[in-house]
Amino acid sequence: MKRFAKAVRILTIAPIMAISLFAFLFLNNGNIFNSALDMIIGILCIAIIPTLAYFIQRKYVVFKDDMRTAERKLAIIFSLVSYTIVLIYALVAKTKDLYKIMVLTYFLSGLLVFLFAFVLKKDASGHMCGVSGPIALLVYVYGYWYSFLFLLLIVVGWASRYLNRHTFRGLITGALIPIISLIISILII
Repeated sequence: MKRFAKAVRILTIAPIMAISLFAFLFLNNGNIFNSALDMIIGILCIAIIPTLAYFIQRKYVVFKDDMRTAERKLAIIFSLVSYTIVLIYALVAKTKDLYKIMVLTYFLSGLLVFLFAFVLKKDASGHMCGVSGPIALLVYVYGYWYSFLFLLLIVVGWASRYLNRHTFRGLITGALIPIISLIISILII
């Protein structure tokens, strides 16, 4: 069971989910991207740059906590910075409204995870956030038929609890953050 739980967590890490979301939307919906550049910048800022935090923490030891905590802290910071960059790009490059909603959702989610981790000192699962957000965006773009994908949260939540990675409250908080962020983004855009 431990191998299965680890496999679930690996296959559903936020960068894989984000790249999958961007690729799926690029191939199936012309109403989101003005060009391939929108997709490339989105993937770079939402998936690639945050992932670099893990390599940088291991090489340069930016935070002196245990490795998992230190990597998580740096990834949250990298995410917030890179989400800010893609949000600025979306506004300056006059991207389509759905693209703006998508990157604003990521930005607000990153901001909320940052606030939970660094200000409130509360657990909010970035992993669940990284799974729930793309699913919520698919439901928004394509309709409620895609709601069945939320069942994936049960499997991811189980794997996270089985491996003692998050509390139940942290998993629920992480799953709700992007849904709330999406609603706010829709209202703003």
